[in-house]
Amino acid sequence: MRKLFFAALVAVLPLTGFAQPNQPASPAHEALAQFGLSPDQALIIGAGMLGGAIGLYALLGGGAWTVAGGVSGALMGDWWFVQRADQAGPRKGTTASLAVRS
Repeated sequence: MRKLFFAALVAVLPLTGFAQPNQPASPAHEALAQFGLSPDQALIIGAGMLGGAIGLYALLGGGAWTVAGGVSGALMGDWWFVQRADQAGPRKGTTASLAVRS
């Protein structure tokens, strides 16, 4: 009896996913869309910013070098994202970039 109940439950579970209403976009996704960034691109830029800031702070120390490292890391992250997107061909959600395209 338990096996039959479990099998019926497993058979019905995928159907419940279709009954859920569509969720509205989160404020973070709306803000990214205003700046023309996809969530993937924002993540790559943020990781580059954090890595550049930590790297230059570790090498040279000081607030100005930390900011310079963050800016350069963000630009390198954006450049890397654009290069990766160009190699993979057109992707869903690819938008404008901070990097200058030539």
